[in-house]
Amino acid sequence: MQIVKVMKQSNLSVVRTAAVQLEANANASEKIIERTSSFLRRCAEEGCRLVCLPEAFATTLDLPRLRAIAEEIPGPTTDFLREQALAHGLHLVAGIIEHDCEHTYSTSVLIDDDGEIIGKYRRMHLYSLEKHFLDPGNECRVFETRVGRLGLISGYDINFPEVTRLLFRQHVEIILCPTQLLKEFMRAIRFLTIARAAENCCYVVLASSTGVNCLANLVYLGHSLIVRNPITLNPYGMEYMSAREVLAEAQQHESR
Repeated sequence: MQIVKVMKQSNLSVVRTAAVQLEANANASEKIIERTSSFLRRCAEEGCRLVCLPEAFATTLDLPRLRAIAEEIPGPTTDFLREQALAHGLHLVAGIIEHDCEHTYSTSVLIDDDGEIIGKYRRMHLYSLEKHFLDPGNECRVFETRVGRLGLISGYDINFPEVTRLLFRQHVEIILCPTQLLKEFMRAIRFLTIARAAENCCYVVLASSTGVNCLANLVYLGHSLIVRNPITLNPYGMEYMSAREVLAEAQQHESR
């Protein structure tokens, strides 16, 4: 796992934000939940108030199994997240495979520090292969919270300025993007994330998974990062980070 931590100043308030990078493992959901709990506790101890987890953080995007592992919201995974948010006083954003009627979505949920689900976002943009297993969402909005005006996107959405522009029109302050990046995107992702932050004059928090899906021969990139316009804040995005965890800290007006 990696944590990238930023201290954001907005209207004289300070919000410490973390992107938690998890090792993807489709067959170890219980272990991932345990490790997530440990790192959320660590985030709270470090003074974080807003934490972003990867897309489908507990199950991975195992396409052939998506309908089998999908769950309703609220459900077991959101129950766990609500408990963690309340226990540690955190606002949480996390990716979950959601089942709703006959549809399956890659959904990001937003939970406040009272442990309440205050919003969710269903990924709008899908790869051609994903369209056989997932349904696209059709709504993109900003949520007013105690840590700022938050907008959610997910995964492939980062490639499309149109979706973040919808958030800009709603005066977004922080865009959070749970994702599972593949190694093929190593060169592009840093520039895409910086572009989305620059275009919309806001922070972008991207939390990705790391690890290998041996059956599908997929390598997950990791490289979670937090950026602001126009300066990149300690981006762990150009080289593979082999360490289990990395802590970085930056002020709003400087890069270290």
